[in-house]
Amino acid sequence: MECPHDGSVKNLCTNFFRAVDDALGTDYQALYVKSRSSAESMLGDIARVSALHSVGVLVIDEIQHLEKSRSGGVAKMLNFFVTLTNVIKVPVLFIGTPKALELFQPTMRSARRAAQFGSLDWGRFSRAENEGADGEWERFFKRLWKLQWFEHATPISQEMMDLFWEYTQGIAHIAVAFLPQPGAGCCRREGSD
Repeated sequence: MECPHDGSVKNLCTNFFRAVDDALGTDYQALYVKSRSSAESMLGDIARVSALHSVGVLVIDEIQHLEKSRSGGVAKMLNFFVTLTNVIKVPVLFIGTPKALELFQPTMRSARRAAQFGSLDWGRFSRAENEGADGEWERFFKRLWKLQWFEHATPISQEMMDLFWEYTQGIAHIAVAFLPQPGAGCCRREGSD
């Protein structure tokens, strides 16, 4: 589910029911989301639906949207996440851009709870420091390159790895998105298919 852009805990609950409805073809949003429903009252309903459908993990994407919330919204939402994990007894996975890290630093209680099972800052891949050695980027790119679906597969070269590094700066998401794009053809050497 996606974190609401306005930082509203009620909208977060609504997004939960909408995500379940989309995945299972149910109509929980109509059943549990009313104009007078509060986030706190919907928390029990979220726990019930999570248990009923054996939800194993709750993934909340775009967590950096909290930064844009109205005054007091971030602290309120982080406290809500602590309560949410305690009530539904399901691990919560937060996904966001590097800006999301700033959200969890001021409030240690929320940070500890949000990262109680570990947190991972997946930055860009590092390059090999020594010529001929494989760093994270080289290992990642060699595996990614095997997935190309050009009519005639282009053999991997150091020049290609360097060029992709220049365009993507070692960010996996950009490299994965860039590989199948027609513009990636410009990265191939002239004369090759």
